[in-house]
Amino acid sequence: MNDLLINNITVLLAVCGAVLLLTLIQLFLAVNQDKRETNAGPIKELEELKVEIERKESQKLEIEGELEKFRKTLAEQAELMAQADYLQKRIEELQTEWNSLESKRSELKEFLTETEKVQVERAEIETALKAAQTELDEIKERLIQKEDLDRLIEQLQTSKQEYEIELKQLRDEVSDINQLKADEERLKDELGKLESKLAELTGLRQAKDSELSEIRDELDKVKAQSDEISKRHADMQEKRSELLAEYNAEIVARNSVREEKERLTAELEVLKALVADEQGKRSGKKPTQDRLAKLKTRPPSIKLFEDLPLADFADEKAALQNVKNQFLAEGLEYHERVLNAFHTSMKTNETTQMAVLAGISGTGKSQLPRQYAAGIGIGFLQIPVQPRWDSPQDLMGFYNYIESEFKPTDMARALYALDIHNNLENALEDRMMMILLDEMNLARVEYYFSDFLSRLESRPRPELVGEATQRKDAEIELEIPGANDETVRLFPGFNLLFAGTMNEDESTQSLSDKVVDRANVLKFGAPKTFANSRPQGKPPEQRALSKLRWDAWVRKPESLGAEEAFVNAKIDQMSDIMKSFDKPFGHRLRLAMKSYVANYPDSERFNGRFKTQTALADQVEMRLMPKLRGVDPDDNSQAFSDLSALIKNDLLDGDLAKAVDVSIENSRQNAQFNWGGVAR
Repeated sequence: MNDLLINNITVLLAVCGAVLLLTLIQLFLAVNQDKRETNAGPIKELEELKVEIERKESQKLEIEGELEKFRKTLAEQAELMAQADYLQKRIEELQTEWNSLESKRSELKEFLTETEKVQVERAEIETALKAAQTELDEIKERLIQKEDLDRLIEQLQTSKQEYEIELKQLRDEVSDINQLKADEERLKDELGKLESKLAELTGLRQAKDSELSEIRDELDKVKAQSDEISKRHADMQEKRSELLAEYNAEIVARNSVREEKERLTAELEVLKALVADEQGKRSGKKPTQDRLAKLKTRPPSIKLFEDLPLADFADEKAALQNVKNQFLAEGLEYHERVLNAFHTSMKTNETTQMAVLAGISGTGKSQLPRQYAAGIGIGFLQIPVQPRWDSPQDLMGFYNYIESEFKPTDMARALYALDIHNNLENALEDRMMMILLDEMNLARVEYYFSDFLSRLESRPRPELVGEATQRKDAEIELEIPGANDETVRLFPGFNLLFAGTMNEDESTQSLSDKVVDRANVLKFGAPKTFANSRPQGKPPEQRALSKLRWDAWVRKPESLGAEEAFVNAKIDQMSDIMKSFDKPFGHRLRLAMKSYVANYPDSERFNGRFKTQTALADQVEMRLMPKLRGVDPDDNSQAFSDLSALIKNDLLDGDLAKAVDVSIENSRQNAQFNWGGVAR
């Protein structure tokens, strides 16, 4: 387009130049002619010459005006041609998209049409089957009537034979001929009646047999039609499955392309960063700043307790008493069962990855772990979960390729500070920390925390974490390119305790079975009364609990001793009950239950056998009841009865048994069980 415009302008300029040249030549010739001619009339010729010059100048101006108009026209034409090319290209793109959508619409319309046909045919089949069933019921009733008639005929035949025998006996008697004749006539008359009745019943039987045969033929036809329709329905289902498979394959392909694009984009950014670093090195500039600089910076939650003196608790009981004093100083009241349950859940983090505190808002779910951490002497980091979280990056952080720097969260920095295996510079040894995911179900837990839970579950036994190959599967790899040419790993060790809170309202998500299976879920029921608690005394002096002292409190399931047989028997009973709910559990949960019972703290109120029963009742409440969400109370009434009997008679927990019964009654209206928790 630009070449054409240039060519047109060049031609126009050449024409104008030629016109001017011709004008000058004519002028020159006219002057020479005038000189050769006589000098008569010079003034007249001069005036004529001036007129001619003015006329030529006027022509020149007109030509220049036409030239300017032509230039403007060419410019407008070029702009219109560019717009036309753009619009043509856009029209082609929209046409392509329309054709693709039209194909999909046609396929979908055909599928919907076929589906509607199948639904209509299905309704017709169901109607035909109902009619056939009605006819079958009638046939069955008629068959019963036929059997009654057969029995009556047999009875009449028997009576006939008896009457014939009696008649023969009367004929043999010779003592009273008249009486014999009379009896004979009577018997003949009765025999005639019986024969007539028998003939009538035999005809009726034959009619019923014929009718039954016709009905059977009609039923066979209905069954054949039903089979044909069922076959067509199966064919339609198969076609539908094929279309869905094709659609899903297309979706997978698109997702694959998108993922590949994202991956290549990320690799491009990495290469750009590496090239920038290399160029900086060659040019003598300072190398890129340490990409781990912010990860190595300790969060405030670590700084608050890393320099505290060590706690000098005499034993575990003294530590729990210090926690109770912390509660009193903050004006908080928790039942001893609640404190013991939460404490035991923290101690069993080798077999149970976290504790979840659920219930309505305002029941003290967030304060319990916070004040427990302060009283027991461990660090505390509260992470408010956001509804938009949909990946592990929201939990750990991300790498900013523009700034060539990893942007860690406080959780990632805390994990790095406590990781003595990967942080060889300044890891905080012999300290512990609790991480609380506050309102963890505001977002889908599977999206942002599922991978982290899997890492926690993959941790080796505490005595094996020093071997890199043993802890490899449990370590979290951070996406930090070019960090000293090494992969940055974080190991969530057993010095980290995890808890979460969840409100139960319309704005939250329910926990998946994966989370429930790996957590002790403590449900806070609605309070029986509203306490007016006030702070009592001063908070205990802040001290740091040694990890070695904490480990001394942790006991293995093998430490149950003589109680192990009782515990195994009750867990087997729980397993059988859950199987009847169609909610079986495996070896992992069995081991977690035994670990919980073994680690339940000694108490003056719960000692000996009663302590074991209390711990088992806690596991029913925290591990089994959340798994029953959504089951029909009426369809599983026997299983619920067995569960209530186990809790009340074997585990001696009347409050829990009552709470289960109340939840069952409240759930009957919706036909879906919802665990309401225990109000203590």
